[in-house]
Amino acid sequence: MQHNEEMKKGLTKSMLMLIMERKNFQGELDLTTKCLKQCFNELESKDKHMASVQESVIESVKELDFIRESVEQRRKEVEGKDEEFCEFRDREIRDLECKWKDFTLAKMGMILREEKLNDKKKNGELLLGEIELGRK
Repeated sequence: MQHNEEMKKGLTKSMLMLIMERKNFQGELDLTTKCLKQCFNELESKDKHMASVQESVIESVKELDFIRESVEQRRKEVEGKDEEFCEFRDREIRDLECKWKDFTLAKMGMILREEKLNDKKKNGELLLGEIELGRK
């Protein structure tokens, strides 16, 4: 009987140790579960943040594409205006060169006329001088 009592005590002791180990294991399991939940929540939060950042990047890319297209269009407009201006400038230069040639020719014509008039004036004065000498 005593042997049974000792076995009973040993079994009870083993059961209590098993219960305590199970409690410790359950505590560790609860702690691990809590840690895993925190990690999952952090990952979920980071995933949401990454999705938000990704949306922001996509919007920024769209904005940059719009700005790039706008700048490209403006560049083409400026190049077109530059070409128009260069053509206008070249036409005006040619026009001024033609007017300068016309002016130079007209000036030379006037100089020749003036010289002819001066020659005629001198001839007229000489003739007048001869006429006056002939009257005397």
